[in-house]
Amino acid sequence: GFRIEASKIDDFRKACLAIAKNRIHPTDLIPAVTIDSTIDLSAITFSTLKTLNRLSPFGLGNPKPRFLLSNLSHYYPPRAVGIDGNHLKMTLSSGNKRIDAIAFGFGGFYHDIQRAETMDVVATPEVNNWNNRELLQLNIHDIRINH
Repeated sequence: GFRIEASKIDDFRKACLAIAKNRIHPTDLIPAVTIDSTIDLSAITFSTLKTLNRLSPFGLGNPKPRFLLSNLSHYYPPRAVGIDGNHLKMTLSSGNKRIDAIAFGFGGFYHDIQRAETMDVVATPEVNNWNNRELLQLNIHDIRINH
């Protein structure tokens, strides 16, 4: 932190804006999603997850891998979950393979995702332990709807 006299706040703000204008390009403000690799839905298996877990422990310096999965369709359409419906649960498919997916914070995109014919997702495959069963699941970080 720092201290500043109240009378100098406006000058400070102007100086900060001038520095930002000279150093920040508009493209720097476009959010970017990092992916580690592409993967086909058919390649996501318990064996694949076991191999990926050899990269653990995951954390700040070693984040869980993120994969791009392209041209996925709905096997079951999304449904809003969570106290305020802020998250989406769905089942995605490609060919004969299908997998459950959770998209935390995507509740506001429910109608767009529901209408999508296909979509590309950036996700981390994981095991969901639910009701004494282990199920494969995608933890979705971003979605691009294909029109």
